[in-house]
Amino acid sequence: FIREALVSMRDEQGRQLVEVRSVSQSALRPAHIVDTDVVVLVQPVLLEAEVIRVIREAAWGGKGVVVFAGARNTSDLGGLWGGSLQAEWAQVPRGSWRIGGVDKEHLVVSGLSESNLQEVQFYGRLVLPREDNVVASFSDGVPLLIERTVGKGIVMLLGSGADGLSNSFPRLAVFVPFVYRLVAYVAIGQQVLLDSRAQEVRPRSHLSVDVAESFGLHDSDL
Repeated sequence: FIREALVSMRDEQGRQLVEVRSVSQSALRPAHIVDTDVVVLVQPVLLEAEVIRVIREAAWGGKGVVVFAGARNTSDLGGLWGGSLQAEWAQVPRGSWRIGGVDKEHLVVSGLSESNLQEVQFYGRLVLPREDNVVASFSDGVPLLIERTVGKGIVMLLGSGADGLSNSFPRLAVFVPFVYRLVAYVAIGQQVLLDSRAQEVRPRSHLSVDVAESFGLHDSDL
């Protein structure tokens, strides 16, 4: 779903805005990270310590990192996040959680319809700590999307998956612009061209993104 969303983004001339490479997390190596602008980890599972270290160092150097969390990855997130991350995975019947509020000033969500975001149903989530850097939260106040600056880079952590099993996000039209804005934001942080009328996040150059997925493993398998 992540790859399809990014590949579909085009400029006014129909040119692809994002170059996407898909790689299995088991095959992810430091060499993949060196020549990309953003690393997207989709429900990371048992990442090697060396890979986590290299991703974190890449963030320190200014690269962007986006993590879509899952039930299996709580032990991996601390190293990426820059310290211990006390969070547990929770599941409930479909439709029990909705987005309750967003930071309307944040570039990732400022140009998106809040009502469209609130249509997303979440039935699996990581119960994230309540920090100051919350971009979006559930209706009960539990953070959904949090941001952390790591050196010169930005790490964004979404407390749910992107496989269509832990939420309905990938099935809704708002998913595509959300993923693009998320990736563009971490790639360049505040160095974006923001159209104040359309509230569009526009990178200064073509983006290269590595999407690392845990192929064959889903939270529904638990």
